[in-house]
Amino acid sequence: MDSRHVAEWARRTRVSARTRMTKKMVLLVTGSAAVLCLAGGGIAYAAGAIPGANGVINGCYNSNNGNLRVVATTASCRNSETAIS
Repeated sequence: MDSRHVAEWARRTRVSARTRMTKKMVLLVTGSAAVLCLAGGGIAYAAGAIPGANGVINGCYNSNNGNLRVVATTASCRNSETAIS
């Protein structure tokens, strides 16, 4: 291999590595945008259900650890939680 071939090989290698990085960045940005959109949609959906139709905000209280969850209906409370409104 002479120097021209080495230089050509090096140039091609740099371009393909750059192309691979660009494709990875496009996939990363696209995937991140999709995740953010789904998360935002889930938050908007949950916020639309709280407070309920009667204007009451429902919650579930866990007396073991003190956690409080806001829920759409008290039927969503777990066995270890107490329903509160």
